[in-house]
Amino acid sequence: MAKQPAFFNKAWKVNLLLLLISFSVYFFYFHTVFLNINSLMSSITGDSLKNYYTFAYFIKNDHGFLNFTGMNYPFGEHVTYIDCQPGVSWLLKLMPFTHNYLVGILHGLIFASFIISPLILNTLFKKLGLNVLPGFMVSLGITLLSPQFFRIYEGHYTLAYACIIPLSMLLIVNFLKSNATKDALWLFTFNTLIFLIHPYTAFGLCIFTLLSLLIFAALNFERKTFTSSIKWLALTGLAPLLLFKLFMLTDHHLKRTTEPYGLNASVSTPGSILVPVTGPFKQVMEAVFKTQPGEFEGYCYLGIALIALLFIFVLSLPFIFKRLRFQKEAVALLIASSFLLLFSLGVHAKIFTALGISSAALNQFRALGRFSWFFYYTLPVFLFVTVYHSFKHIALPRPFNVPAVALAFIFLCLNLTEADALFTGYGKVSWKDRNVFNTSLLSVQEKQVVESIQQQRPQAIIPLPTYYIGSEIYDRAVENSTYPLIPSLIYSFHSAVPLLSSMMSRTSITETEEGIGLLNSYRKNKPVAALLNHHPFMVIKTKTPLLPDEDRLWQSATVFQKSDSLQFGYISKSKLLTPALDKKIITITASQAPKVDSGNVIYLRTENRKPFIFSNDGEYEFILKADSNTISSGRYIVSLHYYYTRNTWKDVLCHLIVNKSANGSSEWQYFLPIRVLSGFYKDYGVFEYKIDLERNSSYEFIIKRGYNHFYRISDFMLRPEGTTVRLVNLKDTVYNNFPMY
Repeated sequence: MAKQPAFFNKAWKVNLLLLLISFSVYFFYFHTVFLNINSLMSSITGDSLKNYYTFAYFIKNDHGFLNFTGMNYPFGEHVTYIDCQPGVSWLLKLMPFTHNYLVGILHGLIFASFIISPLILNTLFKKLGLNVLPGFMVSLGITLLSPQFFRIYEGHYTLAYACIIPLSMLLIVNFLKSNATKDALWLFTFNTLIFLIHPYTAFGLCIFTLLSLLIFAALNFERKTFTSSIKWLALTGLAPLLLFKLFMLTDHHLKRTTEPYGLNASVSTPGSILVPVTGPFKQVMEAVFKTQPGEFEGYCYLGIALIALLFIFVLSLPFIFKRLRFQKEAVALLIASSFLLLFSLGVHAKIFTALGISSAALNQFRALGRFSWFFYYTLPVFLFVTVYHSFKHIALPRPFNVPAVALAFIFLCLNLTEADALFTGYGKVSWKDRNVFNTSLLSVQEKQVVESIQQQRPQAIIPLPTYYIGSEIYDRAVENSTYPLIPSLIYSFHSAVPLLSSMMSRTSITETEEGIGLLNSYRKNKPVAALLNHHPFMVIKTKTPLLPDEDRLWQSATVFQKSDSLQFGYISKSKLLTPALDKKIITITASQAPKVDSGNVIYLRTENRKPFIFSNDGEYEFILKADSNTISSGRYIVSLHYYYTRNTWKDVLCHLIVNKSANGSSEWQYFLPIRVLSGFYKDYGVFEYKIDLERNSSYEFIIKRGYNHFYRISDFMLRPEGTTVRLVNLKDTVYNNFPMY
């Protein structure tokens, strides 16, 4: 083979060229972002805005290093649960000159991770003996379709670093080749530090490391070295997990859920891996594999080039197996990632279910699809390295292995074609929003409101509707919840005032109950009230319809500013905790049968039947029927007491159905989630919702059970909006179905 050109003998020249090309690709597609890196946001909805906010608020407004105060007032949250990248955040806290550029810095870090990934992969290929030019092209091609790209647009910025898994692979291969203490320490340090970026990723890295080292030891099994292998396994894979466990002893927020919501939903599927969400080959792949792309959490599309190469390789195995020359390091990486791929597909859960096994530890993990990303990176490394080493001797006497270069070039071109559609398509719908955490980009009205907040110094901001998302049990994410989210996060950040709301992960169930319970003005015994100070609360009301308890709170607020879509007011602590009664008060006596009086109130305390007695069978349970002409037309408040165990999300996955019958037809008019609870007591929560009823129709009220769990209800009440119902002859004074003790 002829001598290779001198340019390719200089690693720094190759890396510099690869860096320039990589940068040029991303600059070409995202130059608007690069040139306005601190002025734009990928999105200002849902997780996107929330994760910008937690990152920026924690760095700029929180003085401690472990507790985030921006949400879940007055409790705050441990830094691990807010998606703020503690390791990065702690460094930026120490550099105040960066605090006006936090969003831009976040963007820069994420795009930098994509730009440098080809350099890391190219170095890995060099370690595994792949020729420089095919390694150069394949490295760039792999990065272009990185599954982490989608995390930018879903707002999961802590998961959007494309370079982490490739760097892990490089560190593992370095150690496997050297077995040196220095390389083991680098691997240990890396795995440990990634816990300060995102625990899910770090957990995956630790398992990936353990499996890779274990498989490599098995491939090179020698009794004399087995003990040494176990030592390195413990250091690089187990020790980081242990250190993180010790770090989590600093978490003093109690009673987090033991089983997350969506455990079986956010997994990978064959479609997640074999079918793209967009691009020129989408319809072809859907037709070939007869499936659709999976949901975004499990999305890990390999690319048509890699899928074709894999199929050709597998079909050719009987004919080429004897010729194959495997690099054991690449084999170890592939097998390790294959186990993680099975995990991402939820195979382990299906096996455990079939065996009747329940694993509390594994049940802590949802969004398992994220673990498929390891397979995305290891498969092309294994295939290209194996094919190259197996067939490099058939190359013509030229500077490069022509078949390998041709294959790598086709791979790069096809990946670039698919990436072009991906980058262009998502670029059209994203990066359209201003950086709302950049003070210079606020409107005049927004600056006036911020100034008012700073003058009044409220202890917290209450958005209406109030949102509580993330406890995995309760969900106050009402329809169009983004509307209160946007202004509340903007004003909270710029005024450094926390929110009486929460949108995080695994939030304490007790703290969520007490936070929502502050809206329950009827209850007197509120331990959380002792944590409040004498300052007022600021209230931000949007046009989104409110729940009844939110309506009562707003009635007590003093409005100071209005716009087309927002109203701003203040409410004192005393008014917040004082029961809000309507001008019209009706007193009724608790009884064992439905009561309908001249005030159009229906009340049924209990009966000796389901759903008024505990049961875990039956999918639909009848509560009562209001016959035609029983009540007048208008808006009503339906409420009930819901008794449950409060262990997992399954305990509140019931729905209240309001079935309307009129003119010989019948339909579900309302399908209301029970998990949107308004008040919490020792054994139950109070469910309360607004519904519109018509006099000439009859209505059936039915409970639909979601999962096989025990529950019951009591105190079913239907009352007109604007009417307070006082219940007597009960143990406690009760207003509108809320006991006042």
